[in-house]
Amino acid sequence: MIPSNRLKLGEYVLCPLNQQLEYAEQRIPLEPKVYEVLCYLLAHQQRFVSLEELHKEVWQGRVVSDTAGAMQKLRAALNDSVKAKCRAIFNPQQSAAIVG
Repeated sequence: MIPSNRLKLGEYVLCPLNQQLEYAEQRIPLEPKVYEVLCYLLAHQQRFVSLEELHKEVWQGRVVSDTAGAMQKLRAALNDSVKAKCRAIFNPQQSAAIVG
């Protein structure tokens, strides 16, 4: 699920080699799980991904208590806001998606 090439995501560029986002000549490093969540959501961007699916695929079934924390870090990295062109939509009870 991890991309091998740079991916454009709205005004951002995802750089798989160093697991970071680039935006307006800034480099935004991503923690490993935040990077994996972003890659998984990008691979399935045509739909919402359930939290159960994220737990199964990204955390490989391990008990996870901080999915919301990973999503908050992802949203912060994307400078997510209602006005943003690229957004990580997250409903703590149901699903997540990348919109951009």
